[in-house]
Amino acid sequence: MKLAHYLGILKLLEFFGLNEIMNFSSTAQWLFSEICKNLSGVCEFFISMFSDKHPDFDNSDRYGPFFAHYPSGTSIKQAMHMMQLSTQENYTEFRWNEDDPVVAYDFYKFPKNIPVAILGGTDDMLVDVQDTRWLKDIMENIGVLKLYKEYSKFGHLTFLLPKKVLEPYYDILMFFKQH
Repeated sequence: MKLAHYLGILKLLEFFGLNEIMNFSSTAQWLFSEICKNLSGVCEFFISMFSDKHPDFDNSDRYGPFFAHYPSGTSIKQAMHMMQLSTQENYTEFRWNEDDPVVAYDFYKFPKNIPVAILGGTDDMLVDVQDTRWLKDIMENIGVLKLYKEYSKFGHLTFLLPKKVLEPYYDILMFFKQH
Protein backbone atom coordinates (compact mmCIF):
# COMPACT_ATOMS: atom_id res chain seq x y z
CA MET A 1 0.00 0.00 0.00
CA LYS A 2 1.37 3.42 -0.92
CA LEU A 3 1.91 6.18 1.62
CA ALA A 4 -1.00 8.09 0.05
CA HIS A 5 -3.36 5.23 0.94
CA TYR A 6 -2.28 5.22 4.58
CA LEU A 7 -2.58 8.99 4.75
CA GLY A 8 -6.03 8.71 3.19
CA ILE A 9 -7.13 6.25 5.86
CA LEU A 10 -5.81 8.52 8.61
CA LYS A 11 -7.55 11.54 7.08
CA LEU A 12 -10.80 9.57 6.92
CA LEU A 13 -10.50 8.68 10.61
CA GLU A 14 -9.83 12.33 11.40
CA PHE A 15 -12.85 13.38 9.31
CA PHE A 16 -15.09 11.21 11.50
CA GLY A 17 -13.72 12.82 14.64
CA LEU A 18 -11.31 10.02 15.56
CA ASN A 19 -8.28 12.10 16.46
CA GLU A 20 -6.46 9.38 18.36
CA ILE A 21 -5.47 5.85 17.39
CA MET A 22 -4.27 2.83 19.36
CA ASN A 23 -5.86 4.12 22.54
CA PHE A 24 -6.03 1.25 25.00
CA SER A 25 -9.36 0.38 26.51
CA SER A 26 -9.60 -0.59 30.16
CA THR A 27 -9.89 -4.22 28.99
CA ALA A 28 -6.65 -3.99 27.02
CA GLN A 29 -4.92 -2.31 29.96
CA TRP A 30 -6.10 -5.08 32.28
CA LEU A 31 -5.00 -7.76 29.77
CA PHE A 32 -1.48 -6.33 29.39
CA SER A 33 -1.17 -5.96 33.13
CA GLU A 34 -2.20 -9.58 33.73
CA ILE A 35 0.08 -10.90 30.97
CA CYS A 36 3.07 -9.02 32.39
CA LYS A 37 2.20 -10.06 35.95
CA ASN A 38 1.48 -13.74 35.29
CA LEU A 39 3.40 -14.49 32.07
CA SER A 40 6.48 -12.36 32.54
CA GLY A 41 8.39 -14.30 29.87
CA VAL A 42 5.79 -13.35 27.24
CA CYS A 43 5.91 -9.72 28.34
CA GLU A 44 9.72 -9.66 28.24
CA PHE A 45 9.69 -11.27 24.79
CA PHE A 46 7.52 -8.49 23.36
CA ILE A 47 9.57 -5.81 25.09
CA SER A 48 12.77 -7.31 23.67
CA MET A 49 11.20 -7.34 20.19
CA PHE A 50 9.94 -3.75 20.20
CA SER A 51 11.69 -1.74 22.88
CA ASP A 52 14.71 -3.14 24.71
CA LYS A 53 17.30 -5.64 23.50
CA HIS A 54 18.21 -6.30 27.14
CA PRO A 55 15.01 -6.32 29.22
CA ASP A 56 17.05 -7.86 32.06
CA PHE A 57 18.21 -4.28 32.81
CA ASP A 58 14.57 -3.31 33.45
CA ASN A 59 12.58 -3.81 36.63
CA SER A 60 10.23 -6.46 35.26
CA ASP A 61 8.15 -6.37 38.46
CA ARG A 62 6.96 -2.93 37.32
CA TYR A 63 5.85 -4.00 33.82
CA GLY A 64 2.32 -4.91 34.92
CA PRO A 65 1.55 -1.63 36.74
CA PHE A 66 3.28 0.36 33.99
CA PHE A 67 1.23 -1.16 31.18
CA ALA A 68 -1.95 -1.05 33.26
CA HIS A 69 -1.63 2.75 33.42
CA TYR A 70 0.20 3.34 30.18
CA PRO A 71 -1.31 6.39 28.46
CA SER A 72 -0.86 4.82 25.04
CA GLY A 73 -2.29 6.03 21.81
CA THR A 74 -1.20 8.79 19.52
CA SER A 75 -2.82 11.51 17.53
CA ILE A 76 -3.75 11.01 13.90
CA LYS A 77 -1.52 13.95 12.96
CA GLN A 78 1.46 12.36 14.75
CA ALA A 79 0.90 9.07 12.91
CA MET A 80 0.67 10.92 9.60
CA HIS A 81 3.89 12.81 10.33
CA MET A 82 5.74 9.61 11.27
CA MET A 83 4.66 8.05 7.96
CA GLN A 84 5.85 11.12 6.09
CA LEU A 85 9.21 11.02 7.89
CA SER A 86 9.67 7.35 7.04
CA THR A 87 10.01 8.32 3.38
CA GLN A 88 12.54 11.13 3.92
CA GLU A 89 16.25 11.24 4.67
CA ASN A 90 15.95 14.42 6.76
CA TYR A 91 13.57 15.62 9.40
CA THR A 92 10.80 17.45 7.55
CA GLU A 93 7.90 19.64 8.53
CA PHE A 94 4.41 18.16 8.62
CA ARG A 95 2.59 18.21 5.25
CA TRP A 96 -1.20 18.40 5.26
CA ASN A 97 -1.36 17.00 1.72
CA GLU A 98 0.97 14.66 -0.14
CA ASP A 99 1.18 17.27 -2.92
CA ASP A 100 2.57 19.90 -0.51
CA PRO A 101 6.31 20.52 -0.95
CA VAL A 102 8.71 18.64 1.31
CA VAL A 103 10.30 21.24 3.58
CA ALA A 104 13.27 20.29 5.73
CA TYR A 105 12.84 21.42 9.31
CA ASP A 106 15.00 24.46 10.05
CA PHE A 107 16.71 23.57 13.33
CA TYR A 108 18.27 27.03 13.44
CA LYS A 109 14.79 28.31 14.40
CA PHE A 110 15.21 26.40 17.66
CA PRO A 111 15.30 28.88 20.59
CA LYS A 112 18.90 29.49 21.65
CA ASN A 113 17.99 30.08 25.30
CA ILE A 114 16.75 26.54 25.94
CA PRO A 115 19.51 24.16 27.12
CA VAL A 116 19.16 20.67 25.65
CA ALA A 117 20.09 17.32 27.19
CA ILE A 118 20.00 14.12 25.14
CA LEU A 119 20.25 10.77 26.90
CA GLY A 120 20.31 7.74 24.64
CA GLY A 121 20.49 4.01 25.02
CA THR A 122 22.76 2.04 22.73
CA ASP A 123 20.18 -0.76 22.55
CA ASP A 124 17.01 1.32 22.32
CA MET A 125 14.85 -0.20 19.60
CA LEU A 126 12.37 2.70 19.49
CA VAL A 127 14.89 5.53 19.24
CA ASP A 128 17.88 4.34 17.27
CA VAL A 129 21.30 5.38 18.59
CA GLN A 130 22.21 6.68 15.11
CA ASP A 131 19.24 9.06 15.34
CA THR A 132 20.32 10.35 18.74
CA ARG A 133 23.83 10.94 17.38
CA TRP A 134 22.36 12.76 14.36
CA LEU A 135 20.29 14.97 16.67
CA LYS A 136 23.35 15.51 18.89
CA ASP A 137 25.32 16.87 15.94
CA ILE A 138 22.51 19.25 15.02
CA MET A 139 22.01 20.52 18.57
CA GLU A 140 25.79 21.03 18.91
CA ASN A 141 25.91 22.97 15.64
CA ILE A 142 23.21 25.39 16.77
CA GLY A 143 24.85 25.77 20.17
CA VAL A 144 22.15 24.50 22.53
CA LEU A 145 23.40 21.03 23.48
CA LYS A 146 24.63 21.06 27.08
CA LEU A 147 24.61 17.32 27.83
CA TYR A 148 24.86 14.25 25.62
CA LYS A 149 25.37 10.79 27.00
CA GLU A 150 24.89 7.27 25.69
CA TYR A 151 24.22 4.44 28.11
CA SER A 152 25.47 1.00 27.12
CA LYS A 153 22.79 -1.70 26.76
CA PHE A 154 19.99 0.69 27.73
CA GLY A 155 16.69 0.28 25.94
CA HIS A 156 13.67 2.55 25.88
CA LEU A 157 12.07 1.15 29.02
CA THR A 158 15.34 1.03 30.93
CA PHE A 159 15.10 4.79 31.39
CA LEU A 160 11.56 4.44 32.77
CA LEU A 161 11.75 1.17 34.72
CA PRO A 162 15.36 0.56 35.80
CA LYS A 163 16.24 -2.18 38.26
CA LYS A 164 17.93 0.37 40.49
CA VAL A 165 18.57 4.10 40.52
CA LEU A 166 21.06 4.51 37.75
CA GLU A 167 23.50 7.01 36.37
CA PRO A 168 21.01 8.74 33.99
CA TYR A 169 18.96 10.01 36.91
CA TYR A 170 22.03 11.54 38.51
CA ASP A 171 23.11 13.03 35.16
CA ILE A 172 19.75 14.64 34.48
CA LEU A 173 19.44 15.96 38.05
CA MET A 174 22.86 17.61 37.72
CA PHE A 175 21.81 19.01 34.34
CA PHE A 176 18.70 20.61 35.88
CA LYS A 177 20.72 21.92 38.78
CA GLN A 178 23.18 23.60 36.40
CA HIS A 179 20.59 24.99 34.00
